[in-house]
Amino acid sequence: MGRVKVGAGTTWINVNCAADGGPRPLVLEVDGVARFTVTCGGKESGTYANRLDLGTGGEGRFHVDTSEAVRWAADIQVPAEGRAG
Repeated sequence: MGRVKVGAGTTWINVNCAADGGPRPLVLEVDGVARFTVTCGGKESGTYANRLDLGTGGEGRFHVDTSEAVRWAADIQVPAEGRAG
């Protein structure tokens, strides 16, 4: 999805997903900053908000790994420059 720069403070990574054929894992990662997995349920979409409280910032590629059976949308909300959170 591209490179993102996150500073110290609170960063939110949100994902909305649904999976055909039963629950499927979806892995979200910002290289060197955070990595986590959510389980996308059946045909009804679910929304997952993940709060990261970072002591230091970082920069990395934001990417998603999942199967073709998963439909998803994701976004990342980073703190404003110079703001502690």
